[in-house]
Formats: sequence, structure tokens, C-alpha cells
Amino acid sequence: MQARHPRHYEQAIQIIEAYAGTMPFALYLKSVFRQHKNWGSKDRKAYRELCYLYWKNFRFIDACAEINRAELLKSIDTGLTPADTDPYNHLKEHISQDISIADLSNWMHEPAPVYLYVWDDLSHADCIEAGGTRIADSNTWMFPSGTDLQNWIERGIGIIQDIASTQVIDRHKAIFKAQNVWDCCAGAGGKALMIQQLGNPKTLICTDKRSTILDNLVIRFRKNKKEVPEVRVLDLSQKGSANELKGIHSEVVLADVPCTGSGTWRRNPEVLALFNEKQIAEYAEMQNGILKALAETEHINTILYCTCSLFHKENEGQIDRFLETHSDFRMIDSAYYGDTSLKVRGDYLFCAVLKRN
Repeated sequence: MQARHPRHYEQAIQIIEAYAGTMPFALYLKSVFRQHKNWGSKDRKAYRELCYLYWKNFRFIDACAEINRAELLKSIDTGLTPADTDPYNHLKEHISQDISIADLSNWMHEPAPVYLYVWDDLSHADCIEAGGTRIADSNTWMFPSGTDLQNWIERGIGIIQDIASTQVIDRHKAIFKAQNVWDCCAGAGGKALMIQQLGNPKTLICTDKRSTILDNLVIRFRKNKKEVPEVRVLDLSQKGSANELKGIHSEVVLADVPCTGSGTWRRNPEVLALFNEKQIAEYAEMQNGILKALAETEHINTILYCTCSLFHKENEGQIDRFLETHSDFRMIDSAYYGDTSLKVRGDYLFCAVLKRN
């Protein structure tokens, strides 16, 4: 590690202290950099790295109130003080028993890689030249954290897609084949693109409660030269959505539902520091409402329920709760995804497949 100037630690703490939590920290940091145009690229890099180092060790740093925080941050940065080995400690009671706490803590301190799924083999030589490592038996390539692949994205060579999401679609691609598929919380369409690529569905419809993000989904499909799915604005968390569901005739639904996102907090660790555990129950209620609405929708015979959460109540507990009141469904598969044969892993993603009897 390159030696840092003492002011880097002091300034990083000042940036942290001024953060109100009203926007993602990454956006806030960009706004700070715009206000300080005299900071060079090395300074910005140092502040970014130190701020995220603080967030990943907030529990330990905040507990040492008697020690100057800038000095403590420096001590962790230089290796004199070990990093927090259990950053999720205060939420441990909520974490699924299928998650290894030791693995989770190691994962939290790993720099998050950039995963790129390329559409064809023609791009593999370019990926190697750019420093990518191919994930075995897939078209996914892993690049070091912070690698800028925007030019490739604009050219439609592939999409940035965490390995866990690709693993889910690849594992269950036979479920989508020649079926009418509905991605009911489609977002920007990453999983929908993978369904088109790997699942070869008969038809695909994408819905989301945000019209602007569906606009971006359409642009993304066109940029990647994929058949544009039917899109509709639909909020499944609202009780009045039942009538709108009548026009959807899909046998298979991917429900990548809103959640705490706790399986992605390595990339935005400020959320872990500021998280209120009451939100777990709030998300669980929303998820349960969505599952109920899907179960009551005619034609649906298979639900792939997904969250990027670590919490039992959003995952295994949610499935148990659903099956207790919906005896016409059974679970045929469930797992956490994100592991690779490489040392660096992707996000944690839970997926359960529910089949109507």
C-alpha cells in the first residue's frame, strides 16, 4: 500500500462526520469531490478508500471513543490494528443459519469485483487483455474492483451482472424454456436479459412500479440487441393491483422482491452502519404481500422467489410462512448463490423455487 499523508485520515473522518445518510454514500462522495476540485486523483482515491474502510469497521471504531478516530483509521489502514472480524455482529440473530459468519466477515473486507457477462466468445480475448478472469463454465468474467467497463457496456458487448444473479438464472434455465415468463420486479432488467439469453422463454413480460426504470430496461435490451419484452408499470405491494394482474398470462414468474439488500452491503457498507433492524419486519410484510398476490394470480404454476438478503425472516422464514397458508404450493429447491471457484466471491443471493401442486 502506498503511504498516505496524515491529512488523508483527518479529511476522511471529516467527510464521514458530515454525511447525513440521506443519499447513497457513493453519490455523496461525488458531490464532495465536485466541491473540492483542487483535490488530485490520488487524494480522491485515498479519501474513497479510507471512507469505505471506516464504514466496514464502524462498529470497532465507534466503540473506541477514547481514541482519536483518524489515528485509529490509520492504524487499521496500515495493519497495526486488525479489521473488524464480525461487522454484522449486531444483526447476527437475524442472519440465516445457512450463512457462515466467518465467511461473511471475510467477504465483507474483500474488494468487490466487477462481473461482466459477455454475449459471445468473440469478446474473450479482449477480456483477457483487460485483466479479466473467466468464471469456469460460463461467459462471466471477473475484473478487479473499480475496473471501468463502461465503454464495453455502451457497445452492447455484455452486461455488468453479479455472479450470483447469473448463477440463479443458469441453474433454473430449464424452468424458463418455452414458457411465458414474467419478471415481476424487473428493475433495470439484468436478470430479464439473462432469462432471454439462457432461458429461451416463449414470451417475457417485465413489470416494475417505476416507469423510468422500465424505460431504461427497454434501452438496455436494445443496446444489447435482445428482443424487447412487454413492459408494464405495476406495483405488487399495493392491494389494488389484483385487477391489473388479470391480464398477465404467465406460467413462470421471477420475483426478485424488494429487500434489505444485506447481501450486497460490502459494496455500500454505510447501509450496514445506519441500518434499523425494524426494517427487516417491514420488508418481510411487503414480500409476503407480493407472494400472496402471485399465488392468487391465475396461470402461475412456478415462482422463483429471490432476495439479496442474508436475513432468515426474508428468506427461509418467508418461504415457511408462505407454505403454511398456501398448501397448493411446495418448495422444490432453495439455496444461497454467489460463491465461485475463485477466492473472491459475489453478492449473497437467496432463491427458492415454489411449484404449484
